[in-house]
Amino acid sequence: MDSTWKRVKAALLLGVIGALPIAAAAEVSNYSPVTDARLQNPERENWLMYRGNYAGWGYSPLDKITTANVGKLAPAWTFGTGVGEGHQSPPMVNNGIMFVSTPQNQVIALDARNGDVLWTYKKQLPEDLLQLHPTNRGVALYEDKVYLATVDAHLVALDAKTGKVVWTTKVEDWKHGYYMSLMPLAAKGNTLAGSFRSTTDSRTGGPMADVNDALAANRAAVLELVAAAERSAATWTTARAPGKWSPSQVVEHVARGLEEGANVVSGAPKIGMPPAFLRPLLRLFFNRILKKDAFPKGFKAHKAMAPASGPATPAEARVRLEGAFARFDQECRRRAASGPNVSTGFGTLSVEDFVRFNALHTRHHCKQMPGAA
Repeated sequence: MDSTWKRVKAALLLGVIGALPIAAAAEVSNYSPVTDARLQNPERENWLMYRGNYAGWGYSPLDKITTANVGKLAPAWTFGTGVGEGHQSPPMVNNGIMFVSTPQNQVIALDARNGDVLWTYKKQLPEDLLQLHPTNRGVALYEDKVYLATVDAHLVALDAKTGKVVWTTKVEDWKHGYYMSLMPLAAKGNTLAGSFRSTTDSRTGGPMADVNDALAANRAAVLELVAAAERSAATWTTARAPGKWSPSQVVEHVARGLEEGANVVSGAPKIGMPPAFLRPLLRLFFNRILKKDAFPKGFKAHKAMAPASGPATPAEARVRLEGAFARFDQECRRRAASGPNVSTGFGTLSVEDFVRFNALHTRHHCKQMPGAA
């Protein structure tokens, strides 16, 4: 078996992960169940979990390949998974059977001796699912099953011999931003798989409060800006520094942001959507803001919302902000009543998180007012 593993490692080192088609094939005739005892003391020639063992060593105890002979390795076989995106999963090997997971939630069982396909499985994903991070980091082996965590937040158990679905369970609702890309961990009859919510409340790790609480917090941010505007009357139209906005312009920018937010939630944005290739980067920016609970310093506003002027007085600023927020509040409540999500330039978000983002935007600019508390 050491020699088989040597050939397998050679294939992995020099193998081709390409966009070649694959064919579903046979069935594993003699599969060795992965027991708790084997996971606690894995055989040298096998790789039964993500880091090799529960201690997380991450290296093989095999010693036939050394620095002295590694240059003599030659390809034993190559295999294309049919998926062109980034592959991040370590192959699992159980007595000559190799299991590889790929992006798009595909699992392939191979004969480790020659690369022949034994069976393939591919999860049917929702058509409107935005895969912010479409990779997969591997499968778990336990008893006679193979476990896969999916990007639509499901845990799937496959028959290790045939690749057929034994059961599937929903861990979270992908429509609320949840997804899974990690390798599950099997231990003592349980399979552990954690989900990630790209728009979760980073302070508590739990789900966001409902839209009413989020809008209440947003209104409080607007009222903070109104109060700061009233305290900034003495320098109302004076820029706080060369190239910076005056208090009047800050108010106008925030009001425009709320108005465009209402447009987005209603499905009729006036500012065009960013190109598709930029949206994953913008989503990372969005997630960072929610995680930090603040906008970054030096944040530059969108050109379409850079005001040349604003309300003439703090009193007019109150009217301007309250009117803009009233429409934003109305559209968000209307949207939340028909569904939990909204399509934005950042991708599909929950209404609550979009509201929270706007509240953080308002507070960010409130700090720029001379009369900020």
